[in-house]
Amino acid sequence: MRDQTRLILTALTLLFFGMSSGAAIAQDETALSGANAVALVEKLHEGLEHLMTNAQTLGAEGASDYIAAVVDDTYNLPALTAQSVGPSAFRGYGSEEKAVVVAAYRAFVVSNYLSRFGKPLPISFETVGHSEGPRGSTIVETQLVRQSGDPVQLVYVVAASKDGRSGIADVQYNGVSEAARRRSELSSLARQGANVLADALTKKAAQIAADAE
Repeated sequence: MRDQTRLILTALTLLFFGMSSGAAIAQDETALSGANAVALVEKLHEGLEHLMTNAQTLGAEGASDYIAAVVDDTYNLPALTAQSVGPSAFRGYGSEEKAVVVAAYRAFVVSNYLSRFGKPLPISFETVGHSEGPRGSTIVETQLVRQSGDPVQLVYVVAASKDGRSGIADVQYNGVSEAARRRSELSSLARQGANVLADALTKKAAQIAADAE
């Protein structure tokens, strides 16, 4: 796990700080404490466990509202969105366009969580540890434990932006960056403009919701 973490730290350095992204990621003076970063990740996991247990009782709208609030509380959505759609394209949007794209990406994230965890599952989350990441970020190592099969390694990068917003800016599933994976899908749409990208994300979110029914 430690060897994997060193590789992930190198990848995260290149992903978040090795490019001129324009995303509002923390400078050293706004570094998060490890305890605060772990608390954010564990709040997300607790929310997902609550969703798995109570989605049927909450109903479709209630479950969506619930996990949306958890995402708002635990993610740095502007940073995540910028890295997921392409920092260069995102930087070129106006403030209103950025807000539209972030809102559409939020809906996309919520739909994915509902699809994956909106039903009872024999899984649980465990925090393995944390370490200092580049330029004030914190790497939180966790795993998703299943009844059978090997655990899924979940590594979160938690960052604070210049405006003081603290939250998850990426998650890696068994070493694969979710933001980088999404960027390969969305960067061409992002270059076509904020409205084209937001419309595509909205349609993706609706399709995920429909497939989960």
